Amino acid sequence: MAYRRIDSRISDFEKACNGNLLFVTADFRRVEMDCLGKTACRWYAAGRPHGPADSIAMDTLTLHHEIDEMPNGTLFALSSEWREVDDYYPDEYDEAPPPMRQRVMGDVIVDFGRETGKVAWGWKAFDPTDPHRSTYETLSDYWIRGGFPLPTGGRQD
Repeated sequence: MAYRRIDSRISDFEKACNGNLLFVTADFRRVEMDCLGKTACRWYAAGRPHGPADSIAMDTLTLHHEIDEMPNGTLFALSSEWREVDDYYPDEYDEAPPPMRQRVMGDVIVDFGRETGKVAWGWKAFDPTDPHRSTYETLSDYWIRGGFPLPTGGRQD
């Protein structure tokens, strides 16, 4: 058994069909590593606030929380996007402040190739849903801790 220290918190991991481990880091990267701790491949979200990484750039804003291997060998991951939304409450917990135009973060599911990092398919959660109904963690410190600026009018505690 091998151990390897990682330079970022890990938020998900899966065992790949080839026996390697796939995992997600808190700084919006994906890593594939063999059982001896040797890195097989790395990908990073090109839009991440941390800048480039020594790995394959993906045309995504983030890569967070989830990674899965598809039967055809591509990888399925969770990303996100910003959208401007009118009449949005500036606080997820307090309805007292009047609604305003807000920059809101929504999830995007992407399917990408291992070798290129190219996104072959994507699904944006904002497309079929009303963004006013999907507010959980949109204005929270999660995105601030990840390096994204606080949306206009969001909480600052």
